[in-house]
Amino acid sequence: MNFSQQISACCPSLLSRFINADEAAQTASIFRVLGEPARLQLLSLIAAQPTGEACVCQLTEPLGLSQPTVSHH
Repeated sequence: MNFSQQISACCPSLLSRFINADEAAQTASIFRVLGEPARLQLLSLIAAQPTGEACVCQLTEPLGLSQPTVSHH
């Protein structure tokens, strides 16, 4: 799957029409926040939980990060 196909699957409204300045700023902010690999891993770990929630104690070991670092992200 190429990058354009990945974006289409993830964010269909981004490629389906011209977005206005406010939408572009909001989307850029989201991508900036998720631009850190550890944050993407944290998001995926939390999303994979049956309840969609996780305690920091469940997140430190899989990422090999300390609790303060996980809390920072």
